[in-house]
Amino acid sequence: MFRQAAADGDTNAALNLGILLANTDRIEEAETTFRQAAATGHTHAIANLGALLVRTDRSGEAETLFRLASASGDLNATVNLGILLAESGRTKEAEALLREASATGNTSATANLGILLVKTDRIEEAETMLRRASASGDFNATVNLGILLAESGRTKEAEALLREASATGNVNATYALGVLLAERGRTGADVSGLGGLSAEDPLEH
Repeated sequence: MFRQAAADGDTNAALNLGILLANTDRIEEAETTFRQAAATGHTHAIANLGALLVRTDRSGEAETLFRLASASGDLNATVNLGILLAESGRTKEAEALLREASATGNTSATANLGILLVKTDRIEEAETMLRRASASGDFNATVNLGILLAESGRTKEAEALLREASATGNVNATYALGVLLAERGRTGADVSGLGGLSAEDPLEH
């Protein structure tokens, strides 16, 4: 269905086809499909092409595409651009972008901002951001909040948060909970286990 509609020039169908192909690991075909839709100026196709290029280690072109989509109002592109910049050491611009997206209520931006603040030693504000994202249902933020609390000695709350996230099947929570329980009575979980900046699902409709 998507193939025929995409062949007939339906860019939304091309976008959905590209996502389907990417999610079934048909990367080259997905890239071709995204590029065709992106060439028409379809903002989400541009953003998804950028996300696909990140997957295949082509961050330079991905950055260009994220900037283009972000400038057209795609918040997921803004978040992914912030992540990409943070990972390449451009933390000042990354923080500005993540704050901009977080201010709109974007949970992924808030969670990633929390991680960036941890990595730049602003722990109190980081905790606030991680709590906000966790309360909005981001279980990766819940895990990172649990690790942060454990590092500061608040192991009871940390354990409760990690158990909550682990119960959803979050493997990072299960691992962190195991570390916390193993370390109990010694130093608590090590904050170096905090997850990296990451959008939960960069491919979007």
